[in-house]
Amino acid sequence: MKSKIVFVLFLIGIAILNSGCIGEDLTADQIAEKMQEKQDSIEDISATVHTTASMSDNVQETEYRIIQKNPGKSKTVTIMPEEMAGQVTVSNGEKMWIYDPINNQVTIMALPDTPEISEFDYATAIGSLLDETDVSLEGTEELDSRDTFVLMLVPKEVEEESPFDSDTKVWVDEETWTPLKIEMGTDDAYYIIVEYRDFEVNTGICDDEFEFEIPDGAEVTEIDDFEDLLPVSMALDEAQEISEFEILVPSYVPEGYELDHVSYSKNSLVSNLKESITLFYSNEE
Repeated sequence: MKSKIVFVLFLIGIAILNSGCIGEDLTADQIAEKMQEKQDSIEDISATVHTTASMSDNVQETEYRIIQKNPGKSKTVTIMPEEMAGQVTVSNGEKMWIYDPINNQVTIMALPDTPEISEFDYATAIGSLLDETDVSLEGTEELDSRDTFVLMLVPKEVEEESPFDSDTKVWVDEETWTPLKIEMGTDDAYYIIVEYRDFEVNTGICDDEFEFEIPDGAEVTEIDDFEDLLPVSMALDEAQEISEFEILVPSYVPEGYELDHVSYSKNSLVSNLKESITLFYSNEE
């Protein structure tokens, strides 16, 4: 699902550019250049992100406040669900703090060096996406006191057995080409609605917002190497030897499936989680 949302964000730029240049055939290089030009003008953003997800009649809502500033600074504060309210994640581009107020625990992690966004090959990525989705401009609409383009994204190819191939509707801010709302799903399988409320850009967010002061009495865990968080692939018996917990396995798997490998991680950004073990099952396909 996460990959589909990323897919949507790429296509937003494509549709807006095409709608604004009727009668012109834009190449992928031209699209990439115009997208980069617009992004270069955004120094900081702030918004309240509200997500509603439903599957099998189970509806879940999450909400958090987010601020971001170039280069690489961000802060999120969880609002809901209630049991996670007050959790904070702050990054100043070099270090990340994750605070769990319920247990008064702070995890501090040094961030790895990452390539600059300018090094990404936008032209190649956008060019390939143009072949996979039909994007149409449905009209314009005011959303949260902002003028938006309303886009419809329709996959050109749909896998017959996949319930997650669906049309996607996107409301895009006319000023910043940033999505303010995304709807995707099917009536009988699932739906997801992501809303960016109180959206603002270039308000001059202070750098002090991206530093975190450790609360009195908080338990602090420091992770020096980001790679320590990455899972390691191994056999089930190997994972059981190093795990202090009994690894549970399913009593039933679909016909033709068998255990492929186990993914083991000894560290986690989730408070009170000492280790993470994931079992991957696959068939011949």
